[in-house]
Amino acid sequence: MALVCTGTELTAGRTVDTNAARLAQALAPLGARIVFHVTVGDDRAAIADAVRLACARARVVIVSGGLGPTRDDLTRDVLAAVSGRPLVLHRPSLERIAERLAARLGPGVPVPENNRLQALVPRGSEVLPNPAGTAAGFALRLRGAWIVALPGVPRELDAMVEQDVLPWLRRKKLARRATRARALTLFGIPESVADDAIGRLGVPLDGLEIALTVDEGAVKIILSSSAGDRGAARRADVLHCALRRRFGNAMASPEGLPLAEAVARTLIRRRRTVALAESCTGGLVARKLAAVPGISASFLEAVVAYANRSKIRRLGVPPALIRRHGAVSAEVATAMARGIARTAGADLGVAVTGIAGPGGGTAEKPVGLVWFGVCARGRARAESRRFRGDRREVQERAAMTALDLLRRAIP
Repeated sequence: MALVCTGTELTAGRTVDTNAARLAQALAPLGARIVFHVTVGDDRAAIADAVRLACARARVVIVSGGLGPTRDDLTRDVLAAVSGRPLVLHRPSLERIAERLAARLGPGVPVPENNRLQALVPRGSEVLPNPAGTAAGFALRLRGAWIVALPGVPRELDAMVEQDVLPWLRRKKLARRATRARALTLFGIPESVADDAIGRLGVPLDGLEIALTVDEGAVKIILSSSAGDRGAARRADVLHCALRRRFGNAMASPEGLPLAEAVARTLIRRRRTVALAESCTGGLVARKLAAVPGISASFLEAVVAYANRSKIRRLGVPPALIRRHGAVSAEVATAMARGIARTAGADLGVAVTGIAGPGGGTAEKPVGLVWFGVCARGRARAESRRFRGDRREVQERAAMTALDLLRRAIP
């Protein structure tokens, strides 16, 4: 399969293209393999060239974006021109648009002309209803390939993929045999080290597709095989077990979960509670943890103690510690962790204090230095890391490291 994502907001960097990832993830259970992906701006010639190239490389081409009601929405016109088919009105789609507008604006409101454009499709297309918006999707044949046009709004795209596109692909028998996948997540292990280990463990890799992705220090390894290839499935299981043994406690999740979700599930399963004290990360650790459904059973509270007086008043850090060692130190990180665990009544307290930059560093305490404190059942310890990059990168890596230290400390 191939993906063509359209929109000048994407090519100009004003909006991050998440649709390609959404589509790839949604299609993976069907065994879909994305062989080509391109993002183009709102330019007729560029979209047409991208579609022709994608059709030459894949049996199914999914185009996202450009089906809205404004002048920069060009996809339907381009696909009509490339396929040599005129645009025709699809009346059921027009009726759905009228119903949605009436529900929003009241009965009797006429459909604006630009919204009527959203009910136009190339003649002979198979229309895919949009349950979450006004723009209908459609599928048409072109040069031996199927083109599926979908709106670019992520909420609408997700709904259409789930309710329309996946069933349509199954009906057309355009999906390969479903794949079987095993995954695991490592933290603190370089991607190159993980990849090297895969080749050195002595497990035959024929019949396996192996993918490694990296996210702020977390490496996810996905081992895929055809659902009908039992030999490859067994090799995936053997390799999965070998990797777990090889990396030991660096394995954040044997199921391939994101780090925050793995930490949350462990806390909930073991019935442990946690509280956070953050300085340089400004609540980022809390935000990552709070994004996991069900974490309220274990996550008691978080304090952003940015100023020294907040560390003293809210967390009970002795002023003498800050005067003697500075706010970015093992002693203060330990005191912060103890303080938040004590005041929150939590089983675990985690603290972060550091220099995110770009200024504020010294020769002894450079930009990127972060101290972490972890208190578990009254016993506290501290560890430091030096992160490279800009302020955002330092904060992101520090937040992920704090989560990993919490994971390792859960009794």
